[in-house]
Amino acid sequence: MVGECLGLLNVREVKNIERKGERGIRRVGIKKNEILLAEIEFMKKREVRFNKKNQYVGSEIDEIERGQKEMKLVGGRFDYEIGGQSSFSARIFRQGDGVELNNHYPPAEPRPLQ
Repeated sequence: MVGECLGLLNVREVKNIERKGERGIRRVGIKKNEILLAEIEFMKKREVRFNKKNQYVGSEIDEIERGQKEMKLVGGRFDYEIGGQSSFSARIFRQGDGVELNNHYPPAEPRPLQ
């Protein structure tokens, strides 16, 4: 109903429309608060997940750094795993004499296009 039509109504009808409008506005506010609370709860859970993942990644970094420090102290081969994949330094020394092993391979020849 448009406000211009209200002039034709009596006071009781206008009050009734006003109450319905106020109830509608309250319901909208309640629904808005429910949605906001649900979003806040979701974000809190997400924050907890991110914090746990951050702690895990931080501990992985600490472990790798400890391994690197130990390898520098030992002077041996630098070898560690990240996510189950082995990774190692290109320079490998035999222990004791410090001679670098040559693990260089010739580049692969390009395949002819078919």
